[in-house]
Amino acid sequence: MYNNIYNEEKVSNFSLPKDKYSICRLLFFLLGVCMYLPLTFLSGANNFWLHKFRNVTDTTNSAENRTTLQINYSSVNLSVSTVCNLVFGVFNITLSHRIKILHRVFVGLIIETFVFFIYTISVEINTDNVQLLYFIFVIASYGVLSATNTVVISAGNNYFTRFPVAYMYITQLGQGSAGLIGNLLNIFSISVFHSDIEKATLLYFIIGSVIYLSTVILFSIERRTEFFQHWSHAVREETDKKWHSIKEIKNVIYKIRDLLIILGIILINLITTNVSVMPLVVSELDDTDSVWASKLIFLNWLCFSFISTLLETYFSPVLTYLLYNVCNLIGRLVCVGVKNKLSETTYFRILNLGLIVVVPFIWLCNAQPKHHIPLLFPHDYQYAILMVVNGLLSGFALLYALDLIKLKTDKSNSDLAFTFYGFYINIIEAVLSPIGILLVNFL
Repeated sequence: MYNNIYNEEKVSNFSLPKDKYSICRLLFFLLGVCMYLPLTFLSGANNFWLHKFRNVTDTTNSAENRTTLQINYSSVNLSVSTVCNLVFGVFNITLSHRIKILHRVFVGLIIETFVFFIYTISVEINTDNVQLLYFIFVIASYGVLSATNTVVISAGNNYFTRFPVAYMYITQLGQGSAGLIGNLLNIFSISVFHSDIEKATLLYFIIGSVIYLSTVILFSIERRTEFFQHWSHAVREETDKKWHSIKEIKNVIYKIRDLLIILGIILINLITTNVSVMPLVVSELDDTDSVWASKLIFLNWLCFSFISTLLETYFSPVLTYLLYNVCNLIGRLVCVGVKNKLSETTYFRILNLGLIVVVPFIWLCNAQPKHHIPLLFPHDYQYAILMVVNGLLSGFALLYALDLIKLKTDKSNSDLAFTFYGFYINIIEAVLSPIGILLVNFL
């Protein structure tokens, strides 16, 4: 798809344009965040969706009496979005090369920004009498967001390989930080408004929209700089060239076969825990008078009052989302340090351990309502330990999988490998997403 017209090793460093004030580094970090923010940002507002789809006549808001919309929101959302992802995954494979990568990334970011603004506007609309209609609106909007994000991720992963390797790692750092940033913003918003969940969510979505808008503006400015233009044109795009042959696709699949196995394991983990069971887990003291059920009161013991106020918040945002994403980021950083010290066989064993042990253990935590699967891990500290292990394994495995693409491909076929990587994810998600719906109804 690309013809190399530039060899960076043959050019002296002094002749290369400079990234003034490291603005492009900041842009690539923000682009990495925006590439994965939709995957975590909306799920981080889990308490808001539970509030929107609650039984308005049940003043107790008991987790054991959750409505059908509450129970199935995360899983249905995943199922619909995976269908949209699959359709646009086919677009990535067959037609995306006819549109320049820069345009795919930039226009995609604009669409995602627009969707975030729509979500923000909808937060304070009273939907108690039209819950099903609002449910459909949320699911459909997320489908658009997911489809667009599929194009942005595929194009972005291809595009950033043109720049020096440091910029690729900065982008990956942004991707790994997306969930953590979203969780911290969620916790901050709740700490500001405390019990007013609608105002807290409004602030949360406003900040998310600002992140996207800032990225679009910075992208629009930076792409005209000499540094960006230089690396952006390191390879020439041929939008009128035919797509890769079946033989080329088979060759790339064979080269990254280990990556595909790892991704399959990661996605099974994700679908059967993160987007289905974990949003339903509640504190062991949820039905008691203890403040731990709604606030992490022990954090008041911290010396710094600001940190104490910031983290004194709800159980779900802290243990289900913040702790998991912190450990996910740590897992990525650990992978950078040890990825060349262990064999692929060892990595496979670690991943299998995560799939065989950690995933079923999460099912056995305090996810409500529970009917068939027994409750073997009722305590909050047990759930927290599982979040730590699950986050570390997932973060480590994902970064290692991405490194396998760079390790086993070259510039002539890396674009195809990254595109097929995204398409493969779309296929596996579409096949496995119904399992999440079945699982939460079987609990």
